[in-house]
Amino acid sequence: MANLFQIKNLCKSFSLAGGTIEVIKNLSLDLPKGEWIALTGPSGCGKTTLLHILAGLDRPTSGDILLDGQNIAKMSSPALTKLRKKRIGFVGDYLHCQSFFERYAAFRFAMLTAGVPVDERCCFRTNRLELEDVEALANLEQLPDLFLCANDFVAGDLIRALYSIGKNVPQDVCVLGFDDAPESRISRPALSTVHIHTQVMAFSAVQLLVSRMKEPSL
Repeated sequence: MANLFQIKNLCKSFSLAGGTIEVIKNLSLDLPKGEWIALTGPSGCGKTTLLHILAGLDRPTSGDILLDGQNIAKMSSPALTKLRKKRIGFVGDYLHCQSFFERYAAFRFAMLTAGVPVDERCCFRTNRLELEDVEALANLEQLPDLFLCANDFVAGDLIRALYSIGKNVPQDVCVLGFDDAPESRISRPALSTVHIHTQVMAFSAVQLLVSRMKEPSL
């Protein structure tokens, strides 16, 4: 089976005030296409760092990473941008609530600043796909590389709609949710989702409420 990734002598270290910490040291690994791989280990052992490097979001200190034969460890930032997914759609009613609107606005702004056009046919302003939406999905000449969804429940509904027209996730199209809901971890396939620090947000909201109660004039 062909390899998706070939990792050769990968090293990653961080410089701190007290010295240098080696997070990844001389890692060599082949990751075949189509196989499920699990990264396990204690907190701080380098799992997230490795994923960031494989995704091209961070640079290794040394070593090579071959993605389909291309060494992404040596690529420039513009070359990495060209390598990433470009056809991205959005699913969700951005007028439903402020967080949905902020996510949609961030999606449009990111596409604009990256110089990537948005195919409006791949954007569905709904939190639940109705029959006409599913038909529009089926009639797309080409599915996007990725659907970004306003939250995990919208993503789950989209995945069911894709299955109903004979499309598999992630083989035919990738789906990314939002909010890291518990349901995302028990869905099949497991849903990729963006984690939201809800506890920190709740603490900040309570602090703001208490301050307004003490100082109504603020």
